[in-house]
Amino acid sequence: MTLPIDQKQYFRLLDDLQLIPKIIENEAEYEHYLAVVEGLIAKKERRTSEENALSRLLIRLIEDYEENTFALDEWSSLAPYEILQHLLDASGTKQADLVGVVSPSKRSYFFDC
Repeated sequence: MTLPIDQKQYFRLLDDLQLIPKIIENEAEYEHYLAVVEGLIAKKERRTSEENALSRLLIRLIEDYEENTFALDEWSSLAPYEILQHLLDASGTKQADLVGVVSPSKRSYFFDC
């Protein structure tokens, strides 16, 4: 059950956070919304109904941005080794760094063989 929110409290929360929720348009806004949500999540049971409402809204906006920005659908046509190569390149990891982590005896933990 969702508790009703107090409009004045909600606007005060937005003012305290210096936030006007809107569609995320760039990485800086994305990072800012993530930080706000992480702060709200950290409050756990101490969150007000206004904080819960704002958290749910920001999570929707974050998900929307991620779906549009990271377009995982494009990855479905790639071979697994191409995805792995991209992840290695993006993280600065070398194939040699995986020796001992991925081995024939451990393969089933990482790959569906």
